Parts: sequence; C-alpha cells; structure tokens
Amino acid sequence: MAKIQATKCGKNFAHKKGNKSLPLYAVFVLLLVFFGGLSVFLQPTYQADSDSHVDKALAIEEAIPAITQQDRLWLQDSLQHTLVNVNKQRQQEIFSQLQTAIASNKQQLAALQQQMRPFFQQQPKPPTARQLQFALWELSKPSGVLDDCAALLRQWQHKGLFRKTDKLARRERWGREYAAKVEKTALFMLNVVSRSLQRRDMWIAQADEHVQLLYPCVIPSRFQPLFANIVLYSSMRGVLYLPNAGFVFGGNSQRGLDCVGFTNFVLDIPEDIRPRHMAFAWHKQKNRSIHPLDKRHWDSAWEQERITTVHRYYQAIDASDSQVGDVVVLMWEEPDKQRRHGHAFLILESQDGFWSILECNRTNNKRRDGFARRQIPWDQSEQGIATYVLRPK
Repeated sequence: MAKIQATKCGKNFAHKKGNKSLPLYAVFVLLLVFFGGLSVFLQPTYQADSDSHVDKALAIEEAIPAITQQDRLWLQDSLQHTLVNVNKQRQQEIFSQLQTAIASNKQQLAALQQQMRPFFQQQPKPPTARQLQFALWELSKPSGVLDDCAALLRQWQHKGLFRKTDKLARRERWGREYAAKVEKTALFMLNVVSRSLQRRDMWIAQADEHVQLLYPCVIPSRFQPLFANIVLYSSMRGVLYLPNAGFVFGGNSQRGLDCVGFTNFVLDIPEDIRPRHMAFAWHKQKNRSIHPLDKRHWDSAWEQERITTVHRYYQAIDASDSQVGDVVVLMWEEPDKQRRHGHAFLILESQDGFWSILECNRTNNKRRDGFARRQIPWDQSEQGIATYVLRPK
C-alpha cells in the first residue's frame, strides 16, 4: 500500500488556476492535518492523543468527509487536465464509449460472479475473496453502482461535466456517502477511458498513490485474464479498484473498512475475525449453547483460531453492563433459514435500554453507506436479532 504524505493534501488536490492562492477547501484540509484530524490516514498506524480506541474511532469518522472531498477533487482535476484540449465531439465519444463499456462490464462481472463461485465457497476464504465477491455483486446487480454511474454520466453529458450531481443524488435519494462513491467511480472510469491504452495503467498507478479511499482488491493470478476488459481493473497490478467513501464489504485497511473491519482497526486487531467468531466466543465465555446454523463452523481449525483471537482481545458481558467503548455484535437468520448474517459496531453511549452507536455500514436503500451514528435498543429479540456485547481487554 502506498504511503500517503501529508504534503500532498494542498498541492495535489487543488485545482490549478494560475497563481491564485490555495482554495478554501485546501486550507481546511491543511488545518486538519496540522491538528492531527487526518493522521489516521496519513500514517500506517494512528496515534491518538490518548490510548482510547473510541478517540481513534471518532477521529476516523471526522476525517472521512474531508478525505472523500480530496479524492473527488484530485479525480476531477486529473480529468480536466486530460480533456482540456479535447473538442466537444471527442468528449461525447468518450462518454458514449464509457456507457458502452459499463453495460458490457456489468454482464462480464455477473458472469464472473458465477464462474468464480467455487473460489468464493472455499473455507477458509482465500485473501480478498470476501471483498471481491461483494464487489462483483454490487457492480453487476440491477440498480447497482455501475447503473448509478451510467445515470450520473448521462447527467454530465447533457448538462455539463460535474454539473447537477447533487440534484441527481437528491432525486434518487442517495445518501451523502453513497453519492460520493458513485461520483468517484464515474470519475475514475472517465479518467481511464479518456486515456490511450498505453497510458491507462500509468494513470491508475498515480490514482493508487493519490486517491486515499480506493480499495485495491487483488485478483488471483489464474483469474486475472478474465478481468482484462473491466474498466476498474489494472492489468499491470492485477487489482480491481473499488472507489469508496469509507465502506468496503470485507475491507480491513485504511483504504476501506466494513463493520468489523472498523472495530478491528481501531482496536489494532490484526487477525481477520468476523461477527460470527465474536458471537462464538461470547457463547463460549458465557457457557451458552451455540446457534444450530453456526455449529457447522464450530469444528473448523481456522474458525477455532479466530475464536481464540476473540478470547484474547475481548471479554463477554451482558447488555445491562455495557458502557462506552464496548463492541456489540448482532446476528440474524437469512429468510431461507440456511445461514446467519452479522454486524458489529461501537457503543458511544449506553442509557435506558438504548445505545448510541458509531458504525461503518451500508444499506440496500443507498441512504446509508459509510460511517454513521444512530440509536438502537439493547434487545431486538422480537425481530429475530441476537445481541452480543464484548468489552475490549
């Protein structure tokens, strides 16, 4: 992973307009860097003023909007430099070329999702399999990210580059983070398609260095030829890039996190533990019976290693004893009753049977994608949701 230097914030993300002074957003970003607000993304390990993982989590939440804005401005600036000497007819050809590529890529990614199913079903899952499986689904599904990128590109094509983006987001009821993800994805793909084939990988290498919330999903070598025509793919690096606004399913690095990736990150837990491992450990510490759908994982050596890791980092407690900084895991059954899903988040306040929480999450209605705060009850058993509270040691 490329190390991001603080000195890039003002220089590389500002629009270049003669010798004018830095724009207001660049001054704001530099102030954040000076006071440490962005330090979580400017060095491999975040150093908070205190040892509190809650402070670290809050710093990440605060930094994300500014980092997302930096990413968008760099991508916009890069595209404008490419199109500055391109006539209107050529610009229209680029838009049409990308629209065609998006339609073709959707079909290819849907086919890859089926073709790679045996790879995704391996246990334990190979590295990046979780991220890649979700990425293929989200990019290829109806009304997914690529469809929304196509809608945004049509808006820009007819109304002018970068224009009416907010209006489209309001009409489609996109949340702020999801709208940013769609815009960054559209900008990334426009930048790729507007360059010659020989220059595309070189530009992607630059984007990898400068765009901070750009998750690199490594493709196993045997599958790489199948991704050759995917616009978000770099053949030089063997990576499918996922522009984001903080959330990547299965993400476990500063370039994109999911729910438990976020709690692992702020607690400096290096192992790949998932919500089910945390629920298993809670059951074991409390001497409670395991859910029948979870028992199929119980005897796996890989699963047992992860459960042992949870024991090392967490203590199981009751919801009534919860406090600020505890981690909560929710587990619920799929409608087909074949498996359970999980979600993890951090408690910011615990009072009168409710938690105020901070989570890294996504929803299918596109209203919440990224870091969010909300209030939820301690007990959701009537909705079929099991609750497990763990306290960091």
